Amino acid sequence: MPPDLRQQAATYRPVGRPATAEFTTASPCGQGPDSPSEATNCNWAITACVNARGGGPGPLSRVYRRPVDTTGAATGPWELIGQTCYPDAVPGAQQPQLTLAMIINAFHLTPWAKTQITTQPVGNKTLVGLATYYQVNWSTAGYQPDEVNTVNLLGYQVDIRPRLDHFTYVFGDGDEFGPTKELGGVYPSGTITHQYLKAGTFTSRVDTTFGADFRVNGGAWTPIPDTVTVPGPGTAIEVHTAENRLVQN
Repeated sequence: MPPDLRQQAATYRPVGRPATAEFTTASPCGQGPDSPSEATNCNWAITACVNARGGGPGPLSRVYRRPVDTTGAATGPWELIGQTCYPDAVPGAQQPQLTLAMIINAFHLTPWAKTQITTQPVGNKTLVGLATYYQVNWSTAGYQPDEVNTVNLLGYQVDIRPRLDHFTYVFGDGDEFGPTKELGGVYPSGTITHQYLKAGTFTSRVDTTFGADFRVNGGAWTPIPDTVTVPGPGTAIEVHTAENRLVQN
């Protein structure tokens, strides 16, 4: 709640004296007497406070005040006195409010699909100096890009739709490739290849960085201002040395 609204609240509730006014908030997310008609603006209200001056958890909400007598009974209509990114701090506000922080936390808790890799030559075996082709395959468990995960937050249906931000290929020998959105592929047209310079067994993997969009109660999709990086499971790549020699017949 901005300082000016805090000061107004204090003016109408002096220490040791009966309150002369009461306050409430109206959120586009459906809390407050005039909110239901604005439900489609919920996503906007949640994200509006991210870059607002002074920030705040949101959602951006209107603040109303009405006069009361010494018994607490209303003596006049609600009056709009401003808006705030701190609705939970308004005296008499409905608590708690759905916030972007709650949605980001749910995003981080998404059960992600993992990126498993296959290589060519087949069998995850290759030769020193040979171009080894990598291909990404998604696990069947967990959420891939564009597969919607629905969670319930404070009674709201919040849909989280992951999207691919990028891959990072980790080859196990100290070399990496990325960021890229390439899924790789097989010989000869695969777009991700690597040459190992010495023999040995190397643990390779593909790490996936997800972004996501969210919507509340079927509203418009809105980007989540955060990403999550999910390491893929390791795959052992055996690298061998091939030797040739001339034999006199």
